[in-house]
Amino acid sequence: MRQNLINLMMTVASMFYTNTPTVKEFDNRFDEFKNFKYEVVCENKQKQVVNFEKLSVTYSSEAFEKTIAFIKKHEGFAGGKAYYCCAGYKTIGYGHVIKPNEHFENDKITKKEADRLLRHDFSHSVALARKHTNNLNENQLMAVAHFIFAKGIGNYLKSELKHKIDNGENPDEEFKKWCKYHKPNGQVVTSNYSLNIRKWEVEMFNTE
Repeated sequence: MRQNLINLMMTVASMFYTNTPTVKEFDNRFDEFKNFKYEVVCENKQKQVVNFEKLSVTYSSEAFEKTIAFIKKHEGFAGGKAYYCCAGYKTIGYGHVIKPNEHFENDKITKKEADRLLRHDFSHSVALARKHTNNLNENQLMAVAHFIFAKGIGNYLKSELKHKIDNGENPDEEFKKWCKYHKPNGQVVTSNYSLNIRKWEVEMFNTE
């Protein structure tokens, strides 16, 4: 039973944290981590209502505003109602994946609240881009931050895209590679929707 709980906690934690604890760490700190498990899995623990006024927005620039506008355009608002994205995650506003401990009243959100939430989320992506990639100009920073926002910091850190950027090589084709998915029969298919988003990142990255 203990091992099953540890395996479950590792699976859940990997969805939200880049540096997921190892099996040994989970085992050594079982009593601490099991509380996290119960918060995620059990429905009888009260969820926290999101306080939009307290959401921090730590970044702002012309390129930032341009990227925010692009995200709003391609993510859509869905009438402010919560929905499940194509990857199966419950989502609200402009592409915000709802965390297990978050509560949105009646599973709805206003455009003002969604804007604040998006700026909070994307500011975090910008901070991650700045932390893990050096010598980027403002537009390049936004392109990388948008990639992280869309694909996750874990995918970025292990990607050839990051390797090429770090080495001063042209990353255009590496951006474009992140637009494919596997069908149930194993066939690899290009998503034109994702390809257009990657092309926007390429354009932004190369804008002086």
